[in-house]
Amino acid sequence: MWWLARSLWPLQLKAGYWDVLPALRDASRCAEEAGADGRTAGALHSQLAHRLGEMGRWEQAHRAARAAVTYERAAVHLRGEASAVELLGLLSLYRWSFEEAYERFTEAESLYRGVGVDEEGAADLPRALALVTRHQGRALRCLDRLDDSRRCLESAVDFFAGRTGAVPEPYNHARALTDLAETLHDAGDDTAALARITEAERLSPASATPHRAHLAGLRRRCEAP
Repeated sequence: MWWLARSLWPLQLKAGYWDVLPALRDASRCAEEAGADGRTAGALHSQLAHRLGEMGRWEQAHRAARAAVTYERAAVHLRGEASAVELLGLLSLYRWSFEEAYERFTEAESLYRGVGVDEEGAADLPRALALVTRHQGRALRCLDRLDDSRRCLESAVDFFAGRTGAVPEPYNHARALTDLAETLHDAGDDTAALARITEAERLSPASATPHRAHLAGLRRRCEAP
């Protein structure tokens, strides 16, 4: 059951398929009752928190995310703890608590940087740092720190485009381009924003329905008189 629930993550994140809450609740409860290892319990509670956040059930989502942090910390799994703290930042971002979100993202970055070169998760560290840098850029935009936001998001775009030697990731490249377009639009540079939107649209598959709908709305805002 635990692994089945974990396998739902791509459906949640990339395909926008959200009707998975009963499975995640059952799996998280079973992880607690059956004494699953801290990493498994932490991962399931993070997944549950993400789903609850998408539904706007903020208090429940925060409880699940805090439980994830507790499980990962008890398991001395620094990589997992950092990811759970990052999720707390995302939940704060979605609730418009932008300063708190930025603080959590900064805390997550510090935890990621504490992962030793020989520890599990070290190989994925550059990617994790690129993701949290992207989220920092999102929070900074909402704090009206547009220059700082642009620097963070351009760094994330470069990483996911493969310009720093990493393997290109079209999905995350498109998401980072979308965030950068948002910042450029807020800064009044709609020409540059529209160019980033076009790039993001080219990278986004037809199955990425929520993202493509967001891009369409952003394009309309940039093209409005």
